[in-house]
Amino acid sequence: MLSFPGPTWPTPEKNLLLVTWSVIALSAAAPTFAAELAGQPVGTKAPPPSVAAAIRDQLAQKVAQPLAIALESNMVLGLESPAPPIKVESWLRGQPLTNFQPGKVYIVEFFATWCAPCVAALSHLVRLQEIYRDNGVEVVGIAARERAQTADEARSKLDAWVTEKLPNLNYRIGFDYTGEMDKLWMDPSFSIGLPTSFVVDRDGHIFIGFPTRLDDVLPEILSGSWRASDEAKAADT
Repeated sequence: MLSFPGPTWPTPEKNLLLVTWSVIALSAAAPTFAAELAGQPVGTKAPPPSVAAAIRDQLAQKVAQPLAIALESNMVLGLESPAPPIKVESWLRGQPLTNFQPGKVYIVEFFATWCAPCVAALSHLVRLQEIYRDNGVEVVGIAARERAQTADEARSKLDAWVTEKLPNLNYRIGFDYTGEMDKLWMDPSFSIGLPTSFVVDRDGHIFIGFPTRLDDVLPEILSGSWRASDEAKAADT
């Protein structure tokens, strides 16, 4: 079991600056969490110690929870890990996907209707699906973090959102309210923010990153050059 030293907090005069830089850093690693922090009231003075402690504890929980789950399950996902299975409650759009077929490349995109950047990300995937369909690429959208009292309510909200925001949708959308997909994909890879992209290559191994990187990474994955580059770097070390 790993243990971490107790968090420390700087003097009150530095609190506001540290929180600001934390939001900037998190914007790259966890856009939705950064948005939540950025949406809080910000003053010109350092926040009271109680507020600073609450922010610190919230950040620690957001980061530590996926780590603890992954370590307890003895399952950690990284670059070139075998792709986990797809286990959703139902398929909102498209035919069910039971397993990843060798020789094909899959983009598995985790999103949520409350995630503002997800609209642009999923719209961009419509274009990528159109461009790369003949190359054996299949896009799979996964809504696994819908906020609603019941699964039926969450599914209804998701259905209306997809109809409104993605009128030209050309790929599958899976819905999961149980948390199983988070346990299989997001938590073991320490992925906190949404949207998050997983690319499953022709051999069933994954690349993890942000949707904005897909335009650069996808051609390399299709050609196999991304793995050759990594192997060359490893040989030099």
